[in-house]
Amino acid sequence: FTPMTDAWKAGKREITALSEIEAKKCISQVSAKVLTNRNPAYSLAGGVYEALADTEGEMYGVTNDESEKARILFEKLEGIDVSPAAGVATGALIQAVETGKIAKKETILLNITSGGYKRMRQDYPLHYLKPDLVCELPQLTSLFA
Repeated sequence: FTPMTDAWKAGKREITALSEIEAKKCISQVSAKVLTNRNPAYSLAGGVYEALADTEGEMYGVTNDESEKARILFEKLEGIDVSPAAGVATGALIQAVETGKIAKKETILLNITSGGYKRMRQDYPLHYLKPDLVCELPQLTSLFA
C-alpha cells in the first residue's frame, strides 16, 4: 500500500483513489499500519508533493521484508529495536544509499519516532487492565437514537 510513492513516481500530484474494499485489502498486508493513511497530506497546498517537488526530493517504496531487515540491522547496530514505521524509514535510507542518492559517508539525521518495545517488555512487567464499563452495540444504539 504505497499510494503516495506510486503517485510521486508517476509524476502525479493526485493520489489514485482505491475503493474501500481494495484499500482494506492492501492495508491488511502492511506491517507498518500507522503509515496506511488513505488520505495523507500529499496533494494539498504545502503538502508532501510540493515539499518533494520544491526540494527535488525522493520517495521510496519499502516492502515489509525490507522493513524487517532494516529493523534487524538497526537493532544490531544501535542496540534498540524500532517499530515497523521506523523500519520503513530505515529501509528508505538504505535504498537511498544503495542507489547513490546519498553518499555512504554523508551525515544524515534519521528521525526514529518509535521503538524500544522489546526493552520495555524486558524491563517492566505488563499489567493488563480490565475496563470499568463494557457496552454492547444495542446499548449504544439506544443511547444515541
